[in-house]
Amino acid sequence: MARFGDDNYRNWLKTTESLNILRVGLRSFLENETETYHRSLQHKLGNRLKGATCQNKCDGKKWQKKKPYCDVCTPWSDEILANHIGAKNKVYWKNCLPHLWPNEKWEVAKVHMPNGHEEHTIYDHFDIAALLNLMSHCTHFRKFIKDQHTSKVIHVRNCVMHSPDFTMSQQEFQQHLEKIKDFARLLDQNVQDLKMLPNEIEKIIDTVDKGLRGHGTEGKQKNNSDALQQKCMEMEQKALKEKIEFLMQRYEENQDGVKEEIEGIKTFLQKNEDLKEKLAPQLEQLQRRVDEHEKQINVLNERVDQLEVKVTQGPKKDPLFSMNPLKYKNYVFELARKYGWPEPVFTESLEGDGYRGHVEVNGLTFSGEQACLNKKLAHQEVAKKALDHLQTLAPSAEVHTGEEQQTKHPVEPSESSTSEGCMSGQDPAKTASQYYYGSVIVVLDTEVASEEGCGQEKEAIEAAYGKLAHLFGLDEAKAGSSKQGLVQEHFQERGFPPPAENSSKGPDETFYCKLKLCGAFTFHDQEGSTKKKQAEHQAAKTALQQLSRVLDWTASGENYKGDLKERLEAQSLGQPSYDVTKKESLPGGERGPSVALAGCEPAGSSNMSLPPGGTSAPNSKDKPSAAELKPQPTKPDPAVVAPMIPQVIVNEPSVINMEVCSTETDRQLQDVDMSPSRVSGNGTQSVPVKEESTSTSVEGTRYYGSVTVVLDTELQDQDGQLQEGDAIESAYGKLAESFGLDKAKPGSSRAVVHMYFERSGYPLPVENVQKCIDDKIRCSLKLCGSFTFVDQEGSTKKKQAAHQAAKTALQRLSKVLDWTASGENYIGDLKERLEAQGLGQPSYDVTKKESLSGGERGRSVALAGCEPAGSSNMSLPPGGTSAPNSKDKPSAAELKPQPTNPDPAVVAPMIPTTGSSPPPVHRKQAKLQFQGEKVERLLVLLGLLPPVVTCEKYSMEQRFTCSVSVQLDQYTFRSPDCTKSKKEASRKAFHSFGLATGICRPGADETCSTQEVKQYFAKRSLPCPIEEFGGKEKAFSCSLTNVSCKLVYEGQGSTEGDACQAAFQDAFTKLGRLFGLSGIPGAPDKADEQLTAMLKMAGQGEPACSLKAQQYKASIQLKFTDYKLEHKSSTNKKQARNYLSERILKMLGVDTDASTSGSLRNSLDEWCKQKKLPEPKFEEMKELLGVRVTFSAPFSCSSHDWEDSWQQAEQSLLQELTARLSWNKEDGTSSSL
Repeated sequence: MARFGDDNYRNWLKTTESLNILRVGLRSFLENETETYHRSLQHKLGNRLKGATCQNKCDGKKWQKKKPYCDVCTPWSDEILANHIGAKNKVYWKNCLPHLWPNEKWEVAKVHMPNGHEEHTIYDHFDIAALLNLMSHCTHFRKFIKDQHTSKVIHVRNCVMHSPDFTMSQQEFQQHLEKIKDFARLLDQNVQDLKMLPNEIEKIIDTVDKGLRGHGTEGKQKNNSDALQQKCMEMEQKALKEKIEFLMQRYEENQDGVKEEIEGIKTFLQKNEDLKEKLAPQLEQLQRRVDEHEKQINVLNERVDQLEVKVTQGPKKDPLFSMNPLKYKNYVFELARKYGWPEPVFTESLEGDGYRGHVEVNGLTFSGEQACLNKKLAHQEVAKKALDHLQTLAPSAEVHTGEEQQTKHPVEPSESSTSEGCMSGQDPAKTASQYYYGSVIVVLDTEVASEEGCGQEKEAIEAAYGKLAHLFGLDEAKAGSSKQGLVQEHFQERGFPPPAENSSKGPDETFYCKLKLCGAFTFHDQEGSTKKKQAEHQAAKTALQQLSRVLDWTASGENYKGDLKERLEAQSLGQPSYDVTKKESLPGGERGPSVALAGCEPAGSSNMSLPPGGTSAPNSKDKPSAAELKPQPTKPDPAVVAPMIPQVIVNEPSVINMEVCSTETDRQLQDVDMSPSRVSGNGTQSVPVKEESTSTSVEGTRYYGSVTVVLDTELQDQDGQLQEGDAIESAYGKLAESFGLDKAKPGSSRAVVHMYFERSGYPLPVENVQKCIDDKIRCSLKLCGSFTFVDQEGSTKKKQAAHQAAKTALQRLSKVLDWTASGENYIGDLKERLEAQGLGQPSYDVTKKESLSGGERGRSVALAGCEPAGSSNMSLPPGGTSAPNSKDKPSAAELKPQPTNPDPAVVAPMIPTTGSSPPPVHRKQAKLQFQGEKVERLLVLLGLLPPVVTCEKYSMEQRFTCSVSVQLDQYTFRSPDCTKSKKEASRKAFHSFGLATGICRPGADETCSTQEVKQYFAKRSLPCPIEEFGGKEKAFSCSLTNVSCKLVYEGQGSTEGDACQAAFQDAFTKLGRLFGLSGIPGAPDKADEQLTAMLKMAGQGEPACSLKAQQYKASIQLKFTDYKLEHKSSTNKKQARNYLSERILKMLGVDTDASTSGSLRNSLDEWCKQKKLPEPKFEEMKELLGVRVTFSAPFSCSSHDWEDSWQQAEQSLLQELTARLSWNKEDGTSSSL
């Protein structure tokens, strides 16, 4: 057999068997860790689901296009996705059965695997590729091995399976073998079975070489090699069976190149008849799959041919529209709105040769004359027929269906509004045309990756940005320019969050880059509509047009809101949120105020301001000019929430009072001159104010500059460390030094930098930890994104303010940009240093602040585009002592910016002022765009309106979580207990050790503690503590030596500082028993220092502190006043009273099962007495056995549990509120009030 003499074939076979040896060695490790991962999910979801099981028998095969909501499976899928690494839309749900997730660990593990494992349920069913993908895509395994090492072995497996001729050169074989051995060496500390893998691989190599080379020899050598030959041929058959299964799976997925590989294996088997005979069943199965697939392709081709003939020849009748059809459907809707008819309803019926349209308008039903190729044409055809008939009934209807209408807006708003005004008896000259402008916020979480590797990292980044530019339709714009700069400029102009870059080096030694679009993207309709609902559709249309390639959308109708919702659901993204702003065009072209119609206007939605003035005649019936109606884009101001008219009080010296315009103020402004207002520097229209007799003069002006720098820099830490945590801490220490932060306590540099970056609004550094050749671990930190630096001093010149901002940036980034002061041309220096590192140009903003006479402060005016987030934290204090006529500049007390309370939108840099842990960050609660609109809509829907039901409080709580880790190294724990036997002494020692470290829960059975502690160490592949006994007979003591492990303690609080101190306090209290210092009182504000001192006394390293993402809980408090409930259908009045009492108690959240009273009526009376509330009043109704109750009580409701985002907390509150308030209804209808 010629193949056995081919060295390259033997190399292929040896590599395949080496992967099989690796798979066998990983068995116990993956069985245990998959079980651990599954239990962690069970524990996390246990409180929420309370042992509930899926009643829908959810099947993942139905989840690929749209994932339905399930009370059990949806929380599980959300938690699994939170632990998944990679694109969320590339998860193969059809691998698994979601309803088995709570009980079957491998059903959960299959989510992280590639396609093709639907029928696999145990470890033996999975190949090495599935297991390696599980380790690569599940965050649980990141603590054992980095993804780059796993990717290298996956690459080896792909090279083996994609080899068309089953050969591998000697050089490739050696490279692949080293990757497998390196992978095993990195894991052998946690996987004991892999320690002998290199030896086993060498044995199999020797077996293959001896067995296959000896094939065909004579005599004794032949007899000695028979056993080896048989073993090698079994390996060969196993490898080829796996190859055939792999090809069948790829063929079903219709992957490129699979046909060539199938032909390759057929050719190979034709040359080797022995294998062809043994693999005949597998080969027949592969051929059946190919034949079935080809048959399906032929059927589809025939259908396509038939459609092409139908389209080419056309239907039996001539088509109605030879060119692009006119929008007759729009004109039908316009006519209905103009005359106040009900909304027309379009439907269609499927016939043999196409679709026939139907429409119902104002009680009349029309059907199309002929069948059309698609639904859209059918609707247009029947709409034309309806228009022809309706125009004869309403000859005054000015509906144009000719070609001249193609260039006009489908709806003439000015005509409609004028007609309506005349019909109602109003003067058209005094009627304001109202236009609605919609905006929509879409929260994206999408990754864009460069498809091919590049030799340089910058080339990979540019390739990724090129793909992103294509997705946003920027292909032809500014040809020849950098795609990265083009995309960043496009995002900055529209206020989109910049993409996060993540570049890495692949297994083929080339660079790849991923760009993540994450955050809120706001899109505005610039045309305007006369209807609020149409404005929302226009906003959705704008979003779909700009995101058409990102969301894979093609125009198929005019239900843009539905299309946007459907495309977002297809990519597992959240629902869009809409806002509509109403603007009026007054006679003479004047503009009325903008009114936000849908709750709080989101950040950025205020960028639709209308220019003042106008030239149209008062009696003109035409709609306002395009210059008047088209919104002018301005830079979004993050502080703008809703239109507010400031009232400036200048009568009292040294005070400027900014108040929201009240009704009294509205009356005062009726006499204000409505001449064209000035537009301020930030693009917003200032409100004209009537001149007062008291004048104010400008005393002095100060300019405050800010600069935004886009960084893409990686800071390398050259000092290697033995532990990963030490390497990360060392890198953050040098980064803190680079930004001029005060030296932090050992072990807290990462927390200091993260706090500083979060306060300043900077993107957090991206960590990259690698183990180098010298067995030391090094960490690099990548700074990527926009960094804004604000000058706090101010200048009297605008240009000098920009220089001051550049100086601030250079001082902060001196070590990052390698800058040393050499002059005062800071703008030039900053530009030069950025160009030297291949970075983009900085962007500047200058804000002007005026000092009025008497020390009064004028308002800030942004002079250069949008005021950067963070520059608003420079407020000037009122007061001053300089004389009004003084020519000197204002005093330092007047001009020096004073710090204000931190605003959620502020990102100005703030540096910790102490050398210890940074001060806690106090954040405002419920900033977050959280205004309770959804809850308000729910109350309105249920009819719970004032004055009988009032909302007293609506809040969003935040909770921060901090973890403190303590690394014990070779510690000896001495148990204080003396016992009669060594066995009892050992048991007490392990029990005390388990309670002190938190391994055992308080109150745990002492007899089980030893096993729990040993299992804890075994699961983490750590050496178990060694027992050493002391003492004499009947007074034995036990010590646990060689204790090396990492202990983690968590704390929670309303601020980051409180959470950190709570974690330190918990660690100090529990570890006091471990170190023999139990009973020492802890100081809540000094717990970190106490813990550090205690660890030093015990000869251990200092603790490390890290912050986790905050959580949220929403709550609402209502007040029911004289609220009435009725019940009319009952067998007797007593039963009716009990039923009404039960509804009240359950609606108020009172547990009726815990009641000790004889009846629910008595339970309700007792509860009211305890709360000191008036007793409910029951009265009989006129209906037979009908009863009505009137009660007054407070109502409070909160989200069920803490959630990871405020949107989830709000949704949880809505669900809880809906369930509670459902008791307000009787038989599905709302109760009477």
